[in-house]
Amino acid sequence: MSGLISNPPYNIKWEPYEDKRFIPELAPESNANYAFIQTALAEIDHQAVFLLPMSVLSSHNKKEKEIRKWLLKEGYIQGVIALPERMFESTPISVCLLVLNKKKKTTDVMMIDARKMADKEERYQKGQYGSRSHTNRTYEKKVNVLSDKTIETLVQCINTGTCIKISRLVSLEMIEKEDWQLAPSR
Repeated sequence: MSGLISNPPYNIKWEPYEDKRFIPELAPESNANYAFIQTALAEIDHQAVFLLPMSVLSSHNKKEKEIRKWLLKEGYIQGVIALPERMFESTPISVCLLVLNKKKKTTDVMMIDARKMADKEERYQKGQYGSRSHTNRTYEKKVNVLSDKTIETLVQCINTGTCIKISRLVSLEMIEKEDWQLAPSR
């Protein structure tokens, strides 16, 4: 498989088992985020992009930190894009895009803080559950969305390694000094 785009279920529990995909460590039982990443990495030939909770970038869980460190040392992490909260109608959680590239030649990582690049959009959602007063009600939701132009800018930034004021190409040494944390705001 050349590449993939994934928005796996966030922070779900799983039952770890030994498998060649899970290098260098099994993701913790309490959180399968890195198990999804490791599985994709074993399947792709080139790139993968994951939409994940921001916590994946700075987890202090020993196993997750070891996996993140390994991904960085192998040069698989091409870029990290911090996105604003409220990108989804159902949760205000802040998310990020984690871009993996198996053909990358360096261990440098493009860090992009796109939290202020979103436009606000109002959406209306009809109630689906509960009593008649809930199902007959329309809810107004305000969400953050990225314009096509913003998306093009972010893609160009990741692909070229050069960008606008919101980004920085960070060396492996700098990331190690930050205790392997990947949040662009750091």
